[in-house]
Amino acid sequence: MRPAQADTRAASPLLWLAIALPVAVHGLLLWQYTVNAPRLDDFAEILTFLPDWHAAGSLQEQLAVLFRDYQNHRYVLYHALLLAFGGIDFRTAAIAGNLALPLLAGLLLWLSRRHPQRLELWLVTPLLVFNLQAWRAMFWGPLGTTNLLYPAIGLLACWLATLGARGVLAAAVTALLLTLSHGSGPLLFPVIAAYLWLQRQRQAPVVLTGWLALTAVVFTLYFLVFPLRSEAGYSSVGTAELLANFFTRTGTMLQGFLALLGSHLLYNDASQPWKHQLAIALGATELLWLGWLLQRGALRDSPALRLWLAFLLLVAASIASGRVAYAGIDQAMQGHYKLLNGMLLWLAIAATLERYPRWALPAVMLALALYVAALAMFTGPVRSLQQALHDDVQQWQLTGKLAFIETRLYVKQPNQKIKAAIEGGFYDPAN
Repeated sequence: MRPAQADTRAASPLLWLAIALPVAVHGLLLWQYTVNAPRLDDFAEILTFLPDWHAAGSLQEQLAVLFRDYQNHRYVLYHALLLAFGGIDFRTAAIAGNLALPLLAGLLLWLSRRHPQRLELWLVTPLLVFNLQAWRAMFWGPLGTTNLLYPAIGLLACWLATLGARGVLAAAVTALLLTLSHGSGPLLFPVIAAYLWLQRQRQAPVVLTGWLALTAVVFTLYFLVFPLRSEAGYSSVGTAELLANFFTRTGTMLQGFLALLGSHLLYNDASQPWKHQLAIALGATELLWLGWLLQRGALRDSPALRLWLAFLLLVAASIASGRVAYAGIDQAMQGHYKLLNGMLLWLAIAATLERYPRWALPAVMLALALYVAALAMFTGPVRSLQQALHDDVQQWQLTGKLAFIETRLYVKQPNQKIKAAIEGGFYDPAN
């Protein structure tokens, strides 16, 4: 296969307008539909953090609250933001969390600037990054700073790791930040370690040695000094048990893994099991196609993207182990994880267009069709859910009782939690 030539065509103002349009539409949707109202996990973790922090009687107790886990995630960065602002505003949190998406899109544009079909890939990028299929994460404050953040921060760390010794140092800082905000953070360390091992003949030995030493320190602190405690609500699962799931629940995990990757526009619906099968088939097809392209040299000149792919696949496997293995394949098709399948599709398109440049127009049309379909399918659910959340928290102020399913499902004592947060001055639903 001949090496692909970089695209030298100039980007026109019309192209930049087309790239900016999905970003602008997304900003308008956020501004119109975000609400300052809690839901589901917010009661167990976000509403309780500041009261628990201020009730802590010692530095050790405060550190335990700051680093406490929640469903195998550590929201240290989100906790720090709550402390910095001294209160909770779910609307502001959702908008701020979405800032990860322009960062992700910008990184993808930069890293694909020498792609042989650069302009077409640039058109595809915002259509997949800002696809409304991920609305459950986009309009939910804590998920913006976690499930929207990890693809961008993971890509940034992978790119930095390919830039030499100073880049590896910057990648270490970036990986640490992700480790303190999302459960995927520790997965960056072995991915980058494998890359540095393969590059060991081209770099000073201290680079690999230093990375391995940092990995050992981080893992010791993460898993031993501040182990999973499950004090904030839903239980976290021990690392040994998660690893054991690969051997004891292999079939379920494999189905969930593939469904995660292929569930484009498909949400969990127990009454329509065909969605599960379609998602699995699409995920398997995309993964096999991408693997075939990579074997033939696709993305060979983009080591950061290859690293990122490895990281995303590990994240998908960890979700299958920590969620699907316990609650079934429906977990793989939650809106929390929709950005993951969009990014796998982006990588598949980038690899495909290297080998088959004539497929550029169909690739753009596919991304556009998915984007338009998502707007048509999910704008209504966004509007109705956000309005229901807003109405419920407003009526709570009159009755003292929450009624909407999203504000009390699986939540222990939601009325007491929201009451304590409001009376403590940490949350004001009137804002």
